[in-house]
Amino acid sequence: MGKGLKKREILFFLIIGVMFFVVIGKYYPLGDFVRMIEMEYRTSRYREEFGSTLVAPSLQGFAKSIPVLTYHGIVERPDGANVILSEFKDQMLALKREGWQTISFEDFFAFMQGERHVPDKSFLLTFDDGQKLSYYPVDPILRVLGFRAVNFVITRQSLGKGTSYYLSKRELVDMLKSGRWEIQVHARDAHELIPIDSEGNGGHFLSNKMWLEDVHRLETSREFKDRILGEFISAKRELEDSLGVRVIGYAYPFGDFGQGTVNYPEARKIISEAIRSVFPLYQAYQVWEGGGYIYNYPDVDKDNFLVKRISVKPEWTANDLVGVLTAGKEKHLPYIDDLVFNRGWRGVSARVNVYNGEFLLTPDAGSTSAMAFLDGSAFWKDYLYAVYVQEFNGKTLSLVFRYRDNDNHARCDYKLGSVGLTVRENGQDRMIVERKSSISQLSNLAVGVLVKENVARCITKNGPVMFGVLPESLATGGVGLKIWDSATGSASLVTTGLTVE
Repeated sequence: MGKGLKKREILFFLIIGVMFFVVIGKYYPLGDFVRMIEMEYRTSRYREEFGSTLVAPSLQGFAKSIPVLTYHGIVERPDGANVILSEFKDQMLALKREGWQTISFEDFFAFMQGERHVPDKSFLLTFDDGQKLSYYPVDPILRVLGFRAVNFVITRQSLGKGTSYYLSKRELVDMLKSGRWEIQVHARDAHELIPIDSEGNGGHFLSNKMWLEDVHRLETSREFKDRILGEFISAKRELEDSLGVRVIGYAYPFGDFGQGTVNYPEARKIISEAIRSVFPLYQAYQVWEGGGYIYNYPDVDKDNFLVKRISVKPEWTANDLVGVLTAGKEKHLPYIDDLVFNRGWRGVSARVNVYNGEFLLTPDAGSTSAMAFLDGSAFWKDYLYAVYVQEFNGKTLSLVFRYRDNDNHARCDYKLGSVGLTVRENGQDRMIVERKSSISQLSNLAVGVLVKENVARCITKNGPVMFGVLPESLATGGVGLKIWDSATGSASLVTTGLTVE
């Protein structure tokens, strides 16, 4: 009897087990079910690991700017492209301990429109592509830390059954139900390369005309515009209809919104017009090193509809990420830089070395000029910017001010025997005024610029040299330095004193 009962019990549990997996299998593929079990295990483990070391977020003051972090997959072992899980966990934990907190997508948009305050040290956490590796390893960390994230998905891949790589519609629904995730659009077809010439070379979907092999020509401008507009409309409609969410964001595949074109210079303008008619609220791209302020400022960025994202590099440690965010945070006047270490100076086609009281600026290899700007100074308006130049090699030394980005700022240009005031708007330089001066050398020289309202004055140790009126587009902006020489790689600058007040 005992043996028979044991056999029946074993058979009973086998049947129950089979039924359980059959029922579960109707909704969850076995691989996903195993991942869900692993998620629960990791959640429990992280709760024990993080424990009482977590601190409440700082609620003192409101943010003036917001950083947006971007990841793709979170992997177990280094692959050269993605952040590994142990490092991602340490990064999120470090941010939590430093008082950082995530905000929702809607809060971010309202903040950028100047309609809502968010706490200081707020950031938006985003993932691209809708990979399974952006959900299963990440969600337990979000759950324990009280963080949330936005996943930009490829609708053609993730609104059906998904794949072993891409999330499925069922998984997207589970993510939304958790309250920790928001879903927005990364692409429909635009994540794939298209043929862009008769040789079959591939290029980015959005920024290039497509080669039409059947008629042996590039598509017309009208065909290009219709294809781009169709991409935006269909991606938004598919996601809204399938998930019932409000879709207001589109993250450009490859960060390319026309600037990466090969065969159609007008692409950027057409893309901008098309996307604003469909996604008027949020268009994201990765900001490259030296590409401008890494945070998003409501007063600076509200009207251009482009949201800058920091692409977290696979080699960054938790300290590296905290350092990047700290260096990019808004800085307040008066600002005195002791140049002991780099507090946020970023080079543009340049190498910047700040160490032990000195600031050294040199061009990248093969370049005749170099520029650096101070991250976190975007909202500055009226100030006196003064620099002591210890050593200078080159033809022109410029104090950059009212810096909004690389294509929009003003400069006081100092040369031997002359000083000029230049405005750069939309990538075009325009000389406002130029005067002769008594400058006989550009080393051991104190120079400055006084800017108040729309009037700027270029200054030497003998006082103002000239003044000029700035355009309304440069009503605010931070500071920087630029050097130029006619010979490649010969320009260099060393400064030991820098103040803004």
